[in-house]
Amino acid sequence: MHFKGYRCQSCNIDFSIEPKPTEGIVCPQCGTKKVNPVEYHEDTINILELSKYKITDPKQPSNKKTRVEKIEGDKFSYGRQKYVKLTRIIQRDKNRYYEKVQDPDTGEIIREVDEPLSEHINRGSAKKNSQSAS
Repeated sequence: MHFKGYRCQSCNIDFSIEPKPTEGIVCPQCGTKKVNPVEYHEDTINILELSKYKITDPKQPSNKKTRVEKIEGDKFSYGRQKYVKLTRIIQRDKNRYYEKVQDPDTGEIIREVDEPLSEHINRGSAKKNSQSAS
């Protein structure tokens, strides 16, 4: 939005007058002539956020320390060429994998998985490489 007009020094309201008067500009609310020209622009920005956290158990060996992982927020989908809402929770002690991917514009659920972690195989970085399968 773009606004170009006047601001009253007494009652602090913004107003515009069309066509522009050449002299004697008066506040339409309080009638004072103490007005200043103002111009401002308004725009909209989208803020994207992605939060990650881990809960670890220092008593476990290094490759098993992480017990819970959670990722939540905006993630770029290369397949859709846009940002989507992602919620991913991995609970190793409870053997759970949960993931929900949603289109923020339409609300469409692109993917939702809630399964035992032990059954969550051949996805993402755990995919089998077809060249090494020989």
